[in-house]
Amino acid sequence: MPIAWRFEPAGEYFIFSVTDPYTMEEWRDAMTAILAAPVTRTRIALLVDRRDTQPISADAVDQMTLFFSRHAPELAGYRAAILVNSDAVFGMARMTQLRAELRMNGTIRPFRNPDDAVAWLTT
Repeated sequence: MPIAWRFEPAGEYFIFSVTDPYTMEEWRDAMTAILAAPVTRTRIALLVDRRDTQPISADAVDQMTLFFSRHAPELAGYRAAILVNSDAVFGMARMTQLRAELRMNGTIRPFRNPDDAVAWLTT
């Protein structure tokens, strides 16, 4: 499956794994399922694993941030740590971070080290 997610109860965050190829429809469906999950708390925390992907396009960033803005009430105060595997993926994660911060009240931050990402996400 190109996109899978699960809740990590010990840390109270979702792990959202993305593998190429995938569609934006699959991405939206998975995000919508997370928002509807019975374990979703008042503050959503996501560990987005993009280590098995190529850089996303600027259009994909726009589609993602549009989704975030359309779901702003459910995502208020969210945190998302994005795990990356290359400078190019890191750069697009930073673009997502900056565009999302302009549209809503939440924080996205790219990481190369999983332990650093989890530490930041759970503090």
